[in-house]
Amino acid sequence: RVLRFQINYKNRSGMSAYKLSGSSSSAIVLRVRTQIGTWRLSNVHSSDTFAQLRSRVEKEHQIDLEGRSFTVTPITSKDETCLKFNDKATVGEAGLKNGDLIYINIDETKMGIHESSAGKKQITKDGHIVAQ
Repeated sequence: RVLRFQINYKNRSGMSAYKLSGSSSSAIVLRVRTQIGTWRLSNVHSSDTFAQLRSRVEKEHQIDLEGRSFTVTPITSKDETCLKFNDKATVGEAGLKNGDLIYINIDETKMGIHESSAGKKQITKDGHIVAQ
């Protein structure tokens, strides 16, 4: 939902004109932490589902997250039983707020850049991993 404020005024020729004076939006930013870094997911709405968020992360960071779920806490190799968000659940239903942190484990081998790859890796400002 976006709220816009409009001011009516008369311009120099005396004709009515409208000016957009400000706007407010209910969109939030979520932080997505993986084992290789943290990414910001902006323009998230309370009606967005976790399946939609996963799809956005896949597109924005060119990674395959099929079969993976967002979690409340990091998944460690010792504990695979942490609370997972249902794909059909919405951000609003989960009670997430602006700046909240959610977790997802990624398969680095599907990214084309992983520990066994030769050469150096660099994470760019926009969160992409590139080989040097």
